[in-house]
Amino acid sequence: MTRPIRGRLPYSTLSIVAPQTTVFIPANLWNGSDNAGAWIPKSLTEEITYLYYDQNLDVGSKVQLYVLWTTESSTTTDTVTFTGKYSPITPEADAIPATSAFTALDTAFVADTVVGSKYIHRTAAGVINAASITDGDALALSLSVSANSGLDVTAGTAAKSVKVLGVEIAYTLTNL
Repeated sequence: MTRPIRGRLPYSTLSIVAPQTTVFIPANLWNGSDNAGAWIPKSLTEEITYLYYDQNLDVGSKVQLYVLWTTESSTTTDTVTFTGKYSPITPEADAIPATSAFTALDTAFVADTVVGSKYIHRTAAGVINAASITDGDALALSLSVSANSGLDVTAGTAAKSVKVLGVEIAYTLTNL
């Protein structure tokens, strides 16, 4: 074994990074979703909620949310915009507030455009900034459709309906 050079560690610490994880939560597990495989919003005011908890979530890093959705529309000018909100909840200390008291995502979802009929679409990330929650908090999440162009959110024509398949949550795990 060779001795390290004076003042240097015997190995590089540059490659030590906290592990990332991604969790997919199907829409049918969200409170307010009335469909077996997907949530089909019936108005711009309808929303679904979910309580997410992972004690290993690194609160010093951002949390990214992606909406996975589909439609039977093939019109590539059709768009949909989702609104995400959150509320940190301390277990055994906080009641779950009304969604009107939730905080908007620090980086909102942007309009997502139809790529093709029956494609699985994935929005750009909606973000909860680092240090927005504290260690041990659960995340109450809310999702709704805030705008659409060409797509149906009034339960009209099935071919133009927005069908939310679920939400992907990506975050950094704490360094154990």
